[in-house]
Amino acid sequence: GQAVLSTNQLRQSAGKDRGRGGGGRPNWSKFIQAQNQKSKLQGIVLEVNRGGLIVEVEGMRGFLPNSQVGFELLSKSGQGLEKLIGQALSLTVIEVDPDNNKLIFTQRGQVSADVITTLKGFKIGQKVSGAIIAVLPFGLVVSVKDRSSSGRDDFGVEGLVFIADVAWEKVEDLSKTFKVGNELTVEVIGIDESLGRLNLSLKQLSEDPFSKIAAKYGSDEVVKAEVVSVSDAGVVFKL
Repeated sequence: GQAVLSTNQLRQSAGKDRGRGGGGRPNWSKFIQAQNQKSKLQGIVLEVNRGGLIVEVEGMRGFLPNSQVGFELLSKSGQGLEKLIGQALSLTVIEVDPDNNKLIFTQRGQVSADVITTLKGFKIGQKVSGAIIAVLPFGLVVSVKDRSSSGRDDFGVEGLVFIADVAWEKVEDLSKTFKVGNELTVEVIGIDESLGRLNLSLKQLSEDPFSKIAAKYGSDEVVKAEVVSVSDAGVVFKL
């Protein structure tokens, strides 16, 4: 009473329909050539997850990691997460691995001179304010303002607070705490000119609670702790 399914057979059938080569095998050579020539390809966003975006380029599914998301996408993210699905993007290949069916893309190198000039007005460690324009599974997109250095209200540049830089504690779902339009004060922890964005942090503006807690304990001290999880790597305890 069960249906046996296979995505592999579906891919092979699609490959034949799209003329990818004999036996339904994907034509990896065009992506290898694009990587060597650093040429740009057009892709469509299929899915957004905590790691980045699943994109389709010339009939092949690939991955755009959140670390490779640039100004082009961030500037469009204010339209809402649902609007990103189906969005056309210009991409460059950075990794092709046919054996593991892996295709990785980037948006680097597509930034205008105006954006780069704007980014040069910021410094690592600088505190800036801005409003959330998008809440994505992997982070918060913030339209950054800085009145302290130039008097201008809005630099017209987007920054990204990765989910790991939101709080010292692990955050599972950003949408439960943050909404579009929320005003934030954040710290600049990176300036990526090739992607045209600021890397921002919320947690750096607060003290790491581990430092205070760790001061209570000494080496060789015997303590009671609660078992949180057990795996092949070991046992995790909570103090």
